[in-house]
Amino acid sequence: MVDTNIIISSLLKETGYTRRALILFSELYPTYTTEYALEEIKRHTQTLSRRKGLSWEKLRVLLELVISSIEIAGLEAFRKYVDEAQRMVLDLGDVDFAALALKLRENYHRVIILTWNKKDYDQKRLGRNEIVGSRLQKL
Repeated sequence: MVDTNIIISSLLKETGYTRRALILFSELYPTYTTEYALEEIKRHTQTLSRRKGLSWEKLRVLLELVISSIEIAGLEAFRKYVDEAQRMVLDLGDVDFAALALKLRENYHRVIILTWNKKDYDQKRLGRNEIVGSRLQKL
């Protein structure tokens, strides 16, 4: 699964590694994110557009491309895990991602949260639940 900063990073650089890796990863493996991630991106669209000199329309098309193979989970899908997830994050803005990871553990032996901010997660608590916080690594 991917958090907001991975998706935003994939939008910022046309020839960037993150975009290519995320698109490939999501075509090869079941990949998820939260509705919260998309809402957060939409809140920052104007800033992103200005920062990168992209029109809102181009940014929207890029977002659609990047998330086309990603399953989007709403809060109802993982609500029962939110309390437990609060103990797994150091930044409460990441609770939804940890809660979704706990939900995904119902169906997968191990869940990976792709993020640029590993420090926002309690790696020991994630690990006890077979969840790994990981950065995208260049091969």
